[in-house]
Amino acid sequence: MNHDILFRPGIAPDGSDTFTPRTLIYDLKGAFGSMKKVNALYELEEDANVDRSGVWSSKPLVQRSTPIPPSPYQTHLDAGLDPPPLTTSTVRFWSDYSRIYYHPKSLVQLPEYQVSDGLMPFEKWQVGMELFEKLERDAELVDRDLRPFVEECDGMQGLQIITGVDDAWGGWASGWLERLRDEYGKLSIWTWGLGDQGGNMTLARVRHAVLGSECQSY
Repeated sequence: MNHDILFRPGIAPDGSDTFTPRTLIYDLKGAFGSMKKVNALYELEEDANVDRSGVWSSKPLVQRSTPIPPSPYQTHLDAGLDPPPLTTSTVRFWSDYSRIYYHPKSLVQLPEYQVSDGLMPFEKWQVGMELFEKLERDAELVDRDLRPFVEECDGMQGLQIITGVDDAWGGWASGWLERLRDEYGKLSIWTWGLGDQGGNMTLARVRHAVLGSECQSY
């Protein structure tokens, strides 16, 4: 398999080569779990001797939320040990079983909604469609999120979209599909729709939408 098609080459801060998926992953606030937007491939070591006080005489007040601890599966992988088997009781977030590094631009949080929020649930199809339309007006999502990956391709062969279809993510993906068809009229787009099929909706729900591109590099 040619890794240049589904993975993009890059350079880490230390100058080493990296390969990360050509993908966009949208999810709600708090749904990425312990996954960091800037992972070990792109982290910069801070110089302790650098004066960061700036022009203000007072010290900045930093407020941090309590970090989500990594799953035993991830801690074992980081230590080079065989990970324990995954079960429904040990998996809290999809990132608990992710075994790959993503480019920082691939992970996009939608802060307007929080995962498992009872007051503003991200559930109805129309809610997802309205959120897409709002963000597209404000930020032009195709230009902001997708185009940087498209411009890296010498010849883009197609796009794959994996999304829930019977919830708000279905509305979100529908907005994306309409926008993509306007922007890339002749491009092949495969959509993989995942639904409940009679199971427990709370447990079976696909909580994020993934857009991935296939590019041919020459």
